[in-house]
Amino acid sequence: MIAAFFLSLLFVTGLTVAQYSLEDNISVDLVQSINGTGFFSTYRNLNMPDPLGNLQGATGHDLSGMAAKHLAHGSGKIGENSRIIAYSYYNETGIVPVQDDVELEPVIDEENITALPSTSIQEDTSMVYSPSVMALGSGYYARNPIRHLSLPEDRTYIKNLDTGSILSNEIEYSKAFRKELDAHADYIDLLNTTMEFDETVTDGMVRIGDLQLEELPAFRDVEVVKGDDGLSDEVDEPGTVTVLSIKKSKPLIETDEVYIGSFHIKKRMILTTSVNEEDEEDDRWLPCCYQGTEDINGLDREAWAPEQIFNCTCYKTSH
Repeated sequence: MIAAFFLSLLFVTGLTVAQYSLEDNISVDLVQSINGTGFFSTYRNLNMPDPLGNLQGATGHDLSGMAAKHLAHGSGKIGENSRIIAYSYYNETGIVPVQDDVELEPVIDEENITALPSTSIQEDTSMVYSPSVMALGSGYYARNPIRHLSLPEDRTYIKNLDTGSILSNEIEYSKAFRKELDAHADYIDLLNTTMEFDETVTDGMVRIGDLQLEELPAFRDVEVVKGDDGLSDEVDEPGTVTVLSIKKSKPLIETDEVYIGSFHIKKRMILTTSVNEEDEEDDRWLPCCYQGTEDINGLDREAWAPEQIFNCTCYKTSH
């Protein structure tokens, strides 16, 4: 749209153009298999950016894209087969106006921009608690073995920041558990966030949650609060965390389930959002010339030459 409009004025302004293209591709494929007895602690956190931004157009870390997080620790026997697959593909095409051998800001046709972020996590895990005593080396810790008495914990989160949604499954203080889980978030045809699991827990606590915000955070909509609700991993100082949406108090969808004891739980959660891609009329020429032609009065419309609009010197015109 914008690029086509710009090309139609090249003959009037005398500008030339150079072809412009940008391609950015990030991919992750982590496969892991573990079996053993002792003490273990794992942390995995993945964030795949979406340069096009969330549904409010805000871009940046913890504002747009897909994310997955997994934390686990405990003493005893562990068996795990897991896989994390993620990618973020971004393609941008357009033209760069050139005036007097100086390249100006690129002009992009929005129809040519492509962004495909995706994150998925798969787990097949079993843990059985037992105290662990381990002597290390031949010095102090050989005479004073290290004792690990930590009950198993396992937490998995999948986030779709483009829609402000998060799904979570947490197992804590259990004597034993077995879990099969598959979760993913993507923005390909639709904005999808899903989590499906089948788990058996013995003498423990299970917490299951899903959240979709009524409103998405806009750029710089940041506040530092106490505690962590799972929406952010960015700690500013001990005991505080950066949360990007205080609108959690007015969620569109929110559930919180807690089970204490021994349970077999099988669950599937799916949050899907469609995007209306109808063309919208854009009255702006270039962002540097105020907010659009509606802010230009009749006299200025006649006084400004086309090249003043496209080389961003229009703001220097006196009124």
